[in-house]
This record gives sequence, structure tokens and C-alpha cells, in this order.
Amino acid sequence: MRKVLNPRKVFMLFCILFTFSTMAASLIEMFLKTEPATYIHNLDRAVLCLIGTIILFVVMEFEFSFEIINFLFPYVLFMAGVSCYVFI
Repeated sequence: MRKVLNPRKVFMLFCILFTFSTMAASLIEMFLKTEPATYIHNLDRAVLCLIGTIILFVVMEFEFSFEIINFLFPYVLFMAGVSCYVFI
């Protein structure tokens, strides 16, 4: 039986990824003594975390016979999604 994509789990993982990526970026900026990030930068990070989170949940439904495809498939999907976000 096919599992249904649970929006609550997607939202939880998105929040976790966004929090840790924002904290890491803030720590790096603090150590390098650079100017704080703009709001647009935070929104871009949120969109990229959302794309990655959705792709993770979609890819977890698939099981490929070759182990390398299990690693390449999510990477290619994420890069395609990011490229569409950046260039469109």
C-alpha cells in the first residue's frame, strides 16, 4: 500500500532544517564578523529548505536496485528544483 505524504511531517522537517541552517549561517557570520544577512537571503534559504524537504519525502517512497541511484536520484531532483528556483 502506498503511503500518503504527511504534511505535518514535511512541515516539521522543514522547520528543523531551516532552524539549523539559519543558526549555522548566523554563527559563521558572527565568527567572520560580516554584516547580518538580509531578509531576502532568509527567504531564499526557506525556499531551498522547503524544496529539499519535499524531495526527501518524495524520494523516501522509492527503492532502487542500485545503491548509487539511491544517492544520485535525490541529488539530481534537488539540483533541478534549485536551478528552476534560481533561474526562473
